[in-house]
Amino acid sequence: MEEISRSQRKKKRTLDKIVKASYEVFSSRGLSQATLEEIAEAADIGKGTLYGHFDSKMHLIVYLVRHSTDELIENMKGQIPETGNLSERIRLLIQGQLQFFKNNQGAFKVLFFARALVKQKSNDPLVEEIRDEFKRFLNFLRVSFNGSLPSGETGIPPEDLAVAVAGLVSGAFSFWLIEDNIRDLEKRSDLLANILLSGLAAKASEPASKS
Repeated sequence: MEEISRSQRKKKRTLDKIVKASYEVFSSRGLSQATLEEIAEAADIGKGTLYGHFDSKMHLIVYLVRHSTDELIENMKGQIPETGNLSERIRLLIQGQLQFFKNNQGAFKVLFFARALVKQKSNDPLVEEIRDEFKRFLNFLRVSFNGSLPSGETGIPPEDLAVAVAGLVSGAFSFWLIEDNIRDLEKRSDLLANILLSGLAAKASEPASKS
């Protein structure tokens, strides 16, 4: 049992090195240009060792997307109160994403780059796995509105509101990275929330359209 435990710990340490190196290499080289050889070198392991964990670069990308989504959701779960109105939840969901991305820029870049993969027409089941991870995160956002989004409150379906929240954060953070300016995220998260909430208020005040 001790030998098995030692072997498992060694495997976990190697996997952690691969993940860390992958975020670094993919962030600087992009998903298409980066190679497993570069990742193995950055992780200071043999290429055969890397293949012992992942069959291909695409398998590694799927793992990173799933790993990043898991950590993002877990990081945000504790920040969403069981009660609270829609405005409070939107502010916390925006703030939670920005804080996570600030502390995990490699994860953000992998997720950002991976979105381009799912836009391509492909029958690759691994691409579909990546698509499912994005859907899982959007569903997490949608469920996070539960209890705070009475029917007709905004005139926007929860699933569309989830896309709006995710898209607003991802787009804004990507441009802040381009500017090399990710300071004052607390103020900026409030700004993004105010922009979104102003739009929701305007939408809710619109007269009902006649059918």
